[in-house]
Amino acid sequence: MWVPVRGAADRLNVSEDTIRRRLKASALNSRRESTPSGFRWLVELPDAIPAPPMQAPAPDSNHAPADAQAGEVTVLRELVEVLKGNVTTLTAELAARSRDVDQLTILLQRAQERQALTQPAGAGAQAGRRQRLQQRSWWRRLLGWA
Repeated sequence: MWVPVRGAADRLNVSEDTIRRRLKASALNSRRESTPSGFRWLVELPDAIPAPPMQAPAPDSNHAPADAQAGEVTVLRELVEVLKGNVTTLTAELAARSRDVDQLTILLQRAQERQALTQPAGAGAQAGRRQRLQQRSWWRRLLGWA
């Protein structure tokens, strides 16, 4: 009986690569058959090799027992309720943090206004020069280079 490589692999319960290796090693007889789209290899197998048994289809989620689905639905509903509670808590925390940020922004603005009022004229220029000096590399400061 002549069968395609895939059929031989199924009947012998091996991979297609194994069939090809056996063909290359001349462990199996083969022939090339022309087809409209090219050619295909056929493998000669003894008639005594049975066809592969039909496998039962994998269990589908649509055919699962109703009890299992009901249990899953209950668990998922409980999870949704827990997540809703988490969202409510996190929303309240976010609102509190937003108020904190607003208050800190106002306090910072007030502190900057007070500092500007208490600073003598020209002190800003001296502070800028001091900052530029500190930004220079340590060896330039050590040697007094500009």
